Amino acid sequence: MPAALSARRGRDPVDLILLLALGVLWGGAFVAIKIAIPDIPPLTQAAARTLIAALLLYGILRRGGSSMPMDRGSWRAFAIVGFLGAVAPFTLIAYGEIRVDASLAAILTGAAPIFAAGFSHLFSSDERLTWRRGGGVMLGFAGVLVLFGPQAWSEGPGETLGQLAILVAAVCYAGAAVFGRRLRRVPVPVLSTGTMIASAGMLLPAALIFETPWTLRPAAGAVTAVVVLGLVMTGLATLMFFRILASAGANFAAQVNYLAPTAGVIGGVVLLGETLEPAAIAALFLILAGVAVVHSAPPSASD
Repeated sequence: MPAALSARRGRDPVDLILLLALGVLWGGAFVAIKIAIPDIPPLTQAAARTLIAALLLYGILRRGGSSMPMDRGSWRAFAIVGFLGAVAPFTLIAYGEIRVDASLAAILTGAAPIFAAGFSHLFSSDERLTWRRGGGVMLGFAGVLVLFGPQAWSEGPGETLGQLAILVAAVCYAGAAVFGRRLRRVPVPVLSTGTMIASAGMLLPAALIFETPWTLRPAAGAVTAVVVLGLVMTGLATLMFFRILASAGANFAAQVNYLAPTAGVIGGVVLLGETLEPAAIAALFLILAGVAVVHSAPPSASD
């Protein structure tokens, strides 16, 4: 585990507690999605999740005396980040979990930092891959390939399509992270609120058109799961992440990339009774090892 997770001298213990809690919340989101998906389909689930989070974040923003920008350029940026960071991945993960376990979804989504490192190399001039970072990327991809080996295809197209959907969600998360670096001057409460408002604005019409949610009769457990997903695991978790980012820095906040997949796997096994195949365990270790190498090696033109 990287040294950033250690109790470093001068580190505010609140940051560590928040980081651990954030890892549990983001990992637990995969469990909540799995609980809700039999009764609440992907678009409706994602729309409700973003709407609840947007209302929470906007209320907190206004309470703090801030307001949202009204120019077209800002909302175009919010829409791009929202589509890549919420609309597409929230929907794809929910769709994937119709067919695959929550623990497997957590492992696949854990590859997002690997894709982000590759995108940064391609589209950024100051975050080029070094030999070490490139080795971390290859290690992470090896973990993904373990999951997509011959045994995955032998289980039928349904499960394979579910895994591919979640893997595309991880690619979208990576794209959102890389594009979001262009918006460093935007205050993070404004960026997070604008992103969720734009996401809800895209998802609500889609859900109404394609899934007619007013005809659904979801169980109380499914409704509770979506409310918790939006209020706690999306809205509150976003506030926690930016609190950690402002207080402890990006390197420390990035350690959630190890905690969330692990928490998702534990939640799937303990709370949902899922069973991990040896290939999934190997993939988890390879992906986390790849992420560790990518984060431990500084980006530069050469080693």
